[in-house]
Amino acid sequence: MRTRYRFVIGHELLHGFDDYRIEERPSSSKRWLKKSTLKVFERRKQCLIRQYSKYCYEEHNACISGKRTINDNIADVEGIK
Repeated sequence: MRTRYRFVIGHELLHGFDDYRIEERPSSSKRWLKKSTLKVFERRKQCLIRQYSKYCYEEHNACISGKRTINDNIADVEGIK
């Protein structure tokens, strides 16, 4: 039971670092992440998109859209850690 709560808390906290929140905001005068950090984030994000896009359900004749689910996938992967 505790593990489930820890996962949920970790998952929700890490939404603060998903694709929506990590990108630069044009209105911000201060950059909070280095360009090199953003490049690493983008590379790892693309890896997760490719990985999750490979999951298909034959009975529904459909595959998961790794691009559409990226924010939850980031939070899930990091929440497990």
